[in-house]
Amino acid sequence: MATPWVNSKRKTGAAPLKAGFAVTFTNVDEILGTFDNLKTEVEAAVRPAAQAAAQVLYDEVRSNVQRLPRRWGSNSGTDRRLLDAIYQVFSKDNSVESANGKYSRASYHVSWNHAKKRAPHGHLVEWGHMVPYVIYKDKYGDWHTKVRPERMAEFVKAGYGGKSGKTVPKSMRPYFFVPLRVPKQVPAYPFIKPAYDAKGKEAAQRAEAVMMAAVDRATK
Repeated sequence: MATPWVNSKRKTGAAPLKAGFAVTFTNVDEILGTFDNLKTEVEAAVRPAAQAAAQVLYDEVRSNVQRLPRRWGSNSGTDRRLLDAIYQVFSKDNSVESANGKYSRASYHVSWNHAKKRAPHGHLVEWGHMVPYVIYKDKYGDWHTKVRPERMAEFVKAGYGGKSGKTVPKSMRPYFFVPLRVPKQVPAYPFIKPAYDAKGKEAAQRAEAVMMAAVDRATK
């Protein structure tokens, strides 16, 4: 630390009165220990900070889905599938683990589960789509594309539809499905992008708060 000093000894022929600061730098080991502790605390906070940001975006995505029209949104029955398919997950492949088992980079993904039994058509909601064929809703609330009656037997024999999960190739769809007289454009109801637009700044602030708390703990 710096302390003021004054040389007040004056004799005949002596140098003029001097004043200044004596600078002493001590406790080096303590300071280095603080930096080591800072590195430990910060690395320990990297993953929690990323998760805190992801939580903000995850909550906003779910809120957006809940505001969607009933066909896509969060109402009862099968219409809850998109809402229930929203997830946040730690991505180890996109994170960088340090030698001490902590992380210098941590990544979380927020999206929807694309699996057939969850929400395979989430992209149609997010970006909109064109409907060229007649579709209908069964008694269970599931949507299907109407098959041409004269080709139903061939459709079933080929193993399409039902529980097989086999998808009709795009080139074969005009052959099997009943076309609309005029294709219908279904508008987009985005729920991912607006979440970032609305809450991206808050997500970053939430992550920063976690990191600054780690710095405060290390420097106390």
